[in-house]
Amino acid sequence: MKNGTDPHLRNVSDDSGDTHESAVMGAITSFDKHITGKKQSCKHEKSRKAYEKCTLDTLKSLNMPKASISITKEDMLAAAIRGCADIVAFFLDEYHLSHEQDILREALKQVLNSDIICNIGDSPMEVFCGNHDVLRVLIDRLEQVTMAHVISAAELGLREDFLRKLLEKYDLPSKNKDGKTILHVAVIDDLENLIELILERHVKLELLQAAWRGGYDNWKRITTWLKDTANSQFSDKDDTVKKLLFAAIQGQNYDIVKQLLDERTWIDIQDEDYRTPLFWAVDTGDRKMVDLLLDYDSSTELLEHKDKYGFNPLLLAAYNCDCGMVKLLLEKKVNVNVLHNCGYSAAILAIGLWSRWHGLPEHIVEKHEKHAFCILRLLHADTSFKHMASEDNHCLGLAVCKEQEEIVKFLVDECGVAPDDKDEMDMTSLDWVLDNHTHCQIYKCRHLSILWYLLEKGAQPTKRTILNADEWFRGEQALSGILDKMLDIFESRNKDGGAILDQLEPSELRFNQLLLDRVKHPKNNSGFSNPQCVIS
Repeated sequence: MKNGTDPHLRNVSDDSGDTHESAVMGAITSFDKHITGKKQSCKHEKSRKAYEKCTLDTLKSLNMPKASISITKEDMLAAAIRGCADIVAFFLDEYHLSHEQDILREALKQVLNSDIICNIGDSPMEVFCGNHDVLRVLIDRLEQVTMAHVISAAELGLREDFLRKLLEKYDLPSKNKDGKTILHVAVIDDLENLIELILERHVKLELLQAAWRGGYDNWKRITTWLKDTANSQFSDKDDTVKKLLFAAIQGQNYDIVKQLLDERTWIDIQDEDYRTPLFWAVDTGDRKMVDLLLDYDSSTELLEHKDKYGFNPLLLAAYNCDCGMVKLLLEKKVNVNVLHNCGYSAAILAIGLWSRWHGLPEHIVEKHEKHAFCILRLLHADTSFKHMASEDNHCLGLAVCKEQEEIVKFLVDECGVAPDDKDEMDMTSLDWVLDNHTHCQIYKCRHLSILWYLLEKGAQPTKRTILNADEWFRGEQALSGILDKMLDIFESRNKDGGAILDQLEPSELRFNQLLLDRVKHPKNNSGFSNPQCVIS
């Protein structure tokens, strides 16, 4: 159904002159035309879902500019209270929501108190209409819930899986304004279904602490628990054993990890972010733990598995600048050319993508630079590695940006990266030097030294780079004149001075003046040396 063809959607047509905000609300509220009352049949539920899909298609067709619109609290609450789970998820995935967690908590409260909730059949909440799906979306996206959320859900008689999820996101020891914990409130209100789950949750938390802390007593406690639950449905349904393994890995408790792997756990289990135990071991930097896990399974599938964010063990180790871990994984013959979902290689992650080390103390940054250099050497030693200078992984440009002079020289001298190679943004290493020099601290700037090195290695300045150098290095005096050196190289490619001037656009008068000044005041060309950066 196209936008504007349904009479109920006329108020959301782009031709109506309404703003995007009113169009969003118009699309959602038009959904009310298809809600006929509190008591709903399965047949009505099918038509409701069909119309929700139609409404979602309408919202997508509005072509709302993501950079200029924020979905409001009213939009989110309107969609949630109508049971439009797909629309709520669409808003969360596609648009910015200011104070998102607060709004999600309010939406969950309103859904739990909504009179749209219906009971069909003998079992309470057997059919929960659209709000069933909305609850799942809201609970999954919430980082923390309140006591009121959990109590309301229990009073409604929600299924155990919903109550368990809510309890996982609730701080059990916390108290309400009357000084009562959630267990006290559940006992007072005679919520038997909730009391049992709270006690079960307490046991889990104590076990997780035991796995993380380690030691003989905790090992014995976990052993006893494993025996007690060996044949129970509880252990089959629940992910407690999985969480125990992750906690033991984080706590570096090898005996408990080995015990869990021997008795109850699979090496390829995953958490909600699709991370395996190997991911957690790599992230902690524990090479002994990694060796222990790989003794159980060192399959290619496990070593190459990616998490929700596009990292695999090698990429994660490179991102953490863990040289020893990278070496260990390379010895296991992992795919050295694996790329992050965004197209980044292990080399560029090691150098420091996303300003990973920005703002840290200088001695820590220097330590990470040394580790990054070590990782690059390890990757380069693998003759199959091909992403040191690819267009989408321009390591030289990133190293220049971060003033990593040692890495710049390694890439050019040993890896054969050409100084004039362009990246996906059509930028050369010279362009990156000049673009980033204005943002660095001048008293410890290494950009001038890097610039001289690149010129010595054959980097070819263009009119743009010369003009930028004149603008951004103005006020800094470099021995032997860095600007003169760049003009020398440019003129050597253009022997006819008149031809150079003929190439200039009116907007390049400054470049014209630079050339004329050289004609009037020829420099004493006595060679050049590596400059020192000072303020004139």
